[in-house]
Amino acid sequence: MQKFRTVRKGNIRKLPSHYTWDPSQRILRASFFGVVNNEDLRKLALDVARDPVIVPPIYELIDLRSVEEVSADSEGMRFVANVELTYREKFQGQRISIIAPTNLLYGMARMYEMISSASDTPSEISVFKTAEEAEAWLVGTNEE
Repeated sequence: MQKFRTVRKGNIRKLPSHYTWDPSQRILRASFFGVVNNEDLRKLALDVARDPVIVPPIYELIDLRSVEEVSADSEGMRFVANVELTYREKFQGQRISIIAPTNLLYGMARMYEMISSASDTPSEISVFKTAEEAEAWLVGTNEE
């Protein structure tokens, strides 16, 4: 019988993002943690787009409160917008509410909102500094 062992090399990063899907309310909750880079944005966008359980309409709450540093840039944000275009049918009518508590995160999230809008993606995006505002906007749009 072969035994397996875990090999730890260097500093292993914490999981940079996580998402859950509530099919009854059609709410996708995504959170980012620690240092967020372009690859983290790409991975989450593709994971969500390819997840067969997540079906439209999608009401997404993106939580950036646990982000410590951002090394992502406009290239990563354009990639996410292109994923939304590629999977247009899945994301048609999607509403995204982003919790961005700091000025830096708020500015980055607004940049994503502008890139997404200029790319003509099928999503409506709003950025908020508090979870209460973000959730109220998302719940309000979900009840329409």
